[in-house]
Amino acid sequence: MPNTALLNPATQIMEWVALTLTPGLGPTTARKLVEHFGSAEAVLRASLTELEGAGIQAISAQSLATGKSAELAREELARARCGCHRVVDGRSSLSAPAERDL
Repeated sequence: MPNTALLNPATQIMEWVALTLTPGLGPTTARKLVEHFGSAEAVLRASLTELEGAGIQAISAQSLATGKSAELAREELARARCGCHRVVDGRSSLSAPAERDL
């Protein structure tokens, strides 16, 4: 199991965004996958067979195994970096409504 405390925070955000954007994968199942594989990174590196063996929907397993979920996350984060949105970790309090979190 990788030590996720040593990972770059931007990498960790990308991994969690990838799980969030995976078709057919809700927050409870995403959390269970991370618990099963040990980290979000390990979920993204898992094979199609391993993901299907974890009991998730085929569409979710295919999106993760082919890298489509990671690609969607990179695209979403690139849009966030355009200057019109910010990605925050949930602990920040933003006062201006225009600065909504993704």
